[in-house]
Amino acid sequence: MNSKYPRRHILRNVLINAVLLCGSLLIAFFLLEAVFSAINKNIPEQKILVTDKTGRFVGHEVFNEYHSIYGMNGIPDLHVNRVQHNSRGHRGPEYRIEKSPGLKRVLFLGDSNTWGYGIADKQTRAAYLQIELKNNGSPIEVVNLGVTGFGTDQSLLKFLLEGSGYQPDWVILEYFHLNDMDENSSTEYWGVPKPKFWIRGDNLCLNNVPVPLVQGWSNYEVIAAHATDDDSGGGWFHAMLRSSEVVQFFSNREFRTDVVSLFNRLRYTFGLSENRRTAREILSEYQSCDELPPEKEERFELTMRLMQELDRLVEANGGRLAVMMTPTAGDYKSGNLGESYKRVHDSLVKNGIDTIDLWAEFHQRDYDAYRLYLANANDDHFSPEGQRLSALIIAEYFKSEQ
Repeated sequence: MNSKYPRRHILRNVLINAVLLCGSLLIAFFLLEAVFSAINKNIPEQKILVTDKTGRFVGHEVFNEYHSIYGMNGIPDLHVNRVQHNSRGHRGPEYRIEKSPGLKRVLFLGDSNTWGYGIADKQTRAAYLQIELKNNGSPIEVVNLGVTGFGTDQSLLKFLLEGSGYQPDWVILEYFHLNDMDENSSTEYWGVPKPKFWIRGDNLCLNNVPVPLVQGWSNYEVIAAHATDDDSGGGWFHAMLRSSEVVQFFSNREFRTDVVSLFNRLRYTFGLSENRRTAREILSEYQSCDELPPEKEERFELTMRLMQELDRLVEANGGRLAVMMTPTAGDYKSGNLGESYKRVHDSLVKNGIDTIDLWAEFHQRDYDAYRLYLANANDDHFSPEGQRLSALIIAEYFKSEQ
């Protein structure tokens, strides 16, 4: 054999390199497992109650999936007809969470009207407001965190775990008096379980979190299998995968808001962020109540306390809250507002919370109900024109406050 290196030397080198490669991969694997083990320990322990009950949903399962804290949340990367969600489950552009110097942000919270029921992505209030404010020449981003089916309580949680990270200068909360109070006072609405706050003295307490999981959600099977720790089938390889910290991390997609908060905490440790609290720590402020919630609670008082708490949180985060009050099509056509709407409005003004009263604003401009609402004003959701006009009213409000 005419070679500089004998065959046995070549084989030995290949064997040594293979052993080194396997060793390096094992070390990398164990290091990765250690890192994700530390991360998993900082994610709140979620003992989800998996029930055999099937949710009624009322159509919300088309756009939403189960979420252990909110009850439901937008399906990430959804494409259905004219609806498109980004990877975070929201309509509209996917902006970086970190805020650039000099950039202004407006953040929307609310239910189906904010999210944009029955209309295309470019016809939502957030999309129209983005265009209107951009025309003024200022660098600004409008973030739509509306979720169809949300109550005020879920919007509060949404701001706590996601919205605050955007550091918005303005937060617009939509209040829809037809059902928001009912949603806020219930542990189940739209046929599915949800979180619920209750009042204890000067504090708000949170219960029904983790929210029970019912059948019918698109992510039911994955979460149910994890929550019940189903060890049946699959053999040793499947068992090894189930025990992997990396697999456990990525099988918990609905906990990603906690993970984001954890990364923010790590960034704080290295001086890269001012936010050091995880979602577990944030929610603990509301989950430290030992006693059981009252069987019955005044809906109005609870709703107002939720808005006051959101106002406090937004201000502490460096922003300003405005509550946009939305009338039903019937209210607007009749010209008569119920006492509930007036009572909430007066209480907001009394507590110094900025209010955008669309009933008054629309009437002042003499807008026709058939122009504002879907289905010839037989639907309480705004038409594209209603969304555009409400965005113009919000833009005028910003100018008046500058």
